Formats: sequence, structure tokens, C-alpha cells
Amino acid sequence: ASLQQKASFDALTGALNRGNIEPTVEAAFGEAVHARTPLSVLFIDLDHFKKVNDLHGHTAGDECLLRVTQRIGRVLKPGQAIGRYGGEEFLVVLPGTAADEARAIAERIRECVRERPVTSGETSIPLTVSIGGASRQPGELSWKHMLERADQAVYTAKRQGRDRVVWG
Repeated sequence: ASLQQKASFDALTGALNRGNIEPTVEAAFGEAVHARTPLSVLFIDLDHFKKVNDLHGHTAGDECLLRVTQRIGRVLKPGQAIGRYGGEEFLVVLPGTAADEARAIAERIRECVRERPVTSGETSIPLTVSIGGASRQPGELSWKHMLERADQAVYTAKRQGRDRVVWG
């Protein structure tokens, strides 16, 4: 059980790791298609994270990743999942959640991260996130297409100035 726990979750943040968040999306997508229920996903990327590591060190960067994960988790409801997708990128799975509600969740996450800097030692580090979201479209048969739309939306958010939510 301990090995399974270690294999499933990111050691730093406690979020699902990439190897487990993708099957979570796939299963949620299959259930949404079968039950004809909504499903949304969010890609969340910490803005200018390289600068945090360069200016404050990797220990401070790790503290930021942990705190952001905790803040995202406080916004989510039971049955919703967060995974660390890459270095400073997270994927949130929102089963049973249509686009309007998912956008509201994304905005709460964005505001929750922005409103309070992360404290690491004596240093206060302001953070923002760019969020790209997507919802399952009628007739869509691949969860990967939904993820691709969310991924493209996060890049659009970054191009448009960061610290924003864009829907794909």
C-alpha cells in the first residue's frame, strides 16, 4: 500500500502524478460519455516560475508549488482531482461540471493564488497562474482532444498577459 501511494502521488505536492491524472481524465471522460454528463478540465500553469527559482532558489520554488497545490485543493469538491502534470503545471479534473461552473472554479483558483503571496523563510513571493479550460463537447469521443483544447487555452492565456482564465 505504501509503494502504491508513492507511485501514485507527486512526492512534493501530494497531487496525483502525471501517470495517474491522465487515467483519471480518461475514466471521467468515459463515464461522462456513458452517462451523458458534463466534464471539464483545467490546465493551471504558474506564471514566471523560472524567475521564482532563479531569484529565490529551488527550496522557495518547491514551497510555492506545495502552497499552490494546497490552495487549488481547497477550492475543489470531493470527486474532483488535481494532478501535477509537469514542472509547474497542474491538471484539474472536474466530473459533472459544465463550462460555466468550471470557469467559476478556475477564477476562484486564480484569485486564491493571487491574493496571498507565498512565504518562504523571510521572503514573500507573489504568484499568479494562467489557466486554460475545456469542457467535453457533444459528440466528442476522445479525452485527448479535450485536453488539447485546454492546453492551447493556457498558452493563449499566457500570450494575452498571464494571470487569467481562457476557455478552449
